[in-house]
Amino acid sequence: MVIDLAKFPFLKRLDEYLDSKGYVGVPINTVLTDEKYLSQAIDRLKRFFTENSLKSYSDYTDPVIVFYTIIAILPYIENKLFAERYLKAEEEMFTKLLSDIEEEELAEIIRFLRLDFEYKNDRFYINFIKFLKMPRPEGMNLSNMTKGEVVLSKNEVAKIIAHNVVEFMKRGFEPRLDLPLPIKIELNKQLSEVRNVPPCIESLINKSKNSMLSQLELEVLLSYYYSIGNSPSYVKEAHRNQDRKLINMFYRKILSSKNKFIMYNCSFIKQNGLCVFDCNVRNPLQIYFSRHTSR
Repeated sequence: MVIDLAKFPFLKRLDEYLDSKGYVGVPINTVLTDEKYLSQAIDRLKRFFTENSLKSYSDYTDPVIVFYTIIAILPYIENKLFAERYLKAEEEMFTKLLSDIEEEELAEIIRFLRLDFEYKNDRFYINFIKFLKMPRPEGMNLSNMTKGEVVLSKNEVAKIIAHNVVEFMKRGFEPRLDLPLPIKIELNKQLSEVRNVPPCIESLINKSKNSMLSQLELEVLLSYYYSIGNSPSYVKEAHRNQDRKLINMFYRKILSSKNKFIMYNCSFIKQNGLCVFDCNVRNPLQIYFSRHTSR
């Protein structure tokens, strides 16, 4: 069975892959800082910044080298909150890709990664103790057990594999690859040129594309737009599918107020169930106006 390496570049050891590509004796640093691969890796990070989504590694000319270039530069990203959110998105992307393949392919990936799952009778099994020790997504609980083994669905196994891949990405190279100073500076310069959109706002923007927002959701989103300087006409045009009356009502309320309007704070957003990621800030605007937010 041939597994699509372009979709799952983590299945290749970097040293073995470089040897197979004719890089025998070439330092890893030299390959991973090649402008061709470095620019693709930085562009991937920037696109996540602006689009809040990731494309498959199969879209790159050399998925394996781009994947490992990402791992090499992650420790040097000054915006640690962004790095954490980026890795979460990688985990979600790999989870979906792994969930979409056949069980037999997933079992082959498990064998390649030397994970302790056993695939038999169309189901996945793992020893209870090994399951408890294995890195896995937060909140994943035991749902089915038999004779001291945990029985898992294909989707649950996909989540665990993706989580382990991201843990591997977090660990990075040991020792850490030393990137040249100009590359470190250019990396953070390019990322800092893109404004951060608060996760709660990203969630509302994505939801607004396909469904109607509640009055509260719409007010939180509009308060953000107003606070960063977008005009009412721009917002109305950008959200033509939303309730125009509610939008007009919101702006009338703001413009008629004698007090300076301040965007809803994180406490209010959390209380109303609209927080999707704990950013450790008091107001979402801190994310937008800060170029180097850290936890």
